[in-house]
Amino acid sequence: MELNDIVEEVKESEEWEAVKMNILEIGIEKGIEQGLQQGLQQGVQQGAEKKLLEQVEKKLKKGQTIAQIADALEESEAKIREVVDLLQKD
Repeated sequence: MELNDIVEEVKESEEWEAVKMNILEIGIEKGIEQGLQQGLQQGVQQGAEKKLLEQVEKKLKKGQTIAQIADALEESEAKIREVVDLLQKD
């Protein structure tokens, strides 16, 4: 029996189908896991950005300057200016 014949016989067996299904299931599980992880990271990032927007808005209403806000929130003045620009667009 040649190698090609052996390979064909294995491919036609029920065990090969089980192996293929197992490989597929593992791939799907890993894909789902990666998707969930990415979604979680995006959610955390969006939450942090929303919190920063809210904090900057409150401090602006209290009359604080960009420099004061940046110092209080431990962010750069450039970042606070970006947030202020976003708030002014809305």
